[in-house]
Amino acid sequence: MSFSIKRLRESRIKAGYETYESFADALKKHEPKCTRQTVYSWESGKSMPGSNYVAAIAKVLNKKIDYFYE
Repeated sequence: MSFSIKRLRESRIKAGYETYESFADALKKHEPKCTRQTVYSWESGKSMPGSNYVAAIAKVLNKKIDYFYE
């Protein structure tokens, strides 16, 4: 299984986080080191989030962790 960039982007926008910065700010409550550049690097495929970030993404977007893997 691999992390789904498409599901991350679609879920982020659907949840109302229209910018990388707004999403990064929401993630900072769970992962304080998250920046807009971090979110951009995930969505551009330059890097993939680690398990701690995936857990934070799932919490913020109200999804199960498995949802983000294909």
